[in-house]
Amino acid sequence: MSLTNKPQFLQMPIGSGGGGVGSGSPAIPSKPPGIGSNPPPNGSSPIRSNALTVDGGLIADPNMRRTDLDSLHPVMREATLYLLRKLEAEGIPLRLFESFRSPARQAWLYAQGRTRAGAIVSNAEPWDSYHQYGLAADFVLWIEGSWSWSTVGVHSMYWKRLHKIGEEVGLEPLSWETPHLQVADLALQDLKKGKFPDGGDDAWRDNLEAVAIGWDTDKSGLLMASPRPPAPKLPKP
Repeated sequence: MSLTNKPQFLQMPIGSGGGGVGSGSPAIPSKPPGIGSNPPPNGSSPIRSNALTVDGGLIADPNMRRTDLDSLHPVMREATLYLLRKLEAEGIPLRLFESFRSPARQAWLYAQGRTRAGAIVSNAEPWDSYHQYGLAADFVLWIEGSWSWSTVGVHSMYWKRLHKIGEEVGLEPLSWETPHLQVADLALQDLKKGKFPDGGDDAWRDNLEAVAIGWDTDKSGLLMASPRPPAPKLPKP
């Protein structure tokens, strides 16, 4: 699966390193909160929702709402970039609120309104959301320095436009979750079996493998095979 027949607007590397989106220099300039970032404090540089090890590897915090693009599958990453640029060009104040979401965070969100206080905010248990596979993202209104889920007046038109632009690049919304867009024409059961769209890269796969390995439950639901070549057969003693 690819975006070969969709509008192509990427003219630079995606992810980390010089010229990458949301990292390195020069990153794509944008109004707060910026592409692939949380709202910058006092106009400072975008905050990456990850940390770096001494050898440059990414450490994902499962308790953090992530807005980095590296952890998204390239199909979703490219669609997200196109959508964000289109929204900004049209003056629509929708920004990336969450990209990849760990199963630990999904469990925490699912528990709200059920086993802990608050209203229900998610109908998906861990590994039952496309977020866990880097194939979904949430977009929320950024108005006067605050996130808003308002659907009143002109805001209703903004959400409709979000879904329309998403459809242009192969994304589909959920009828019960307005900010959510995911790669269309996929089956959750296929994802759980490790059947993903073509074109997955190391940044996406390494993140997904790390999260699957760190999921401390017998009900991971993810049967993901390593891309390493088969081990040679050992000689018989």
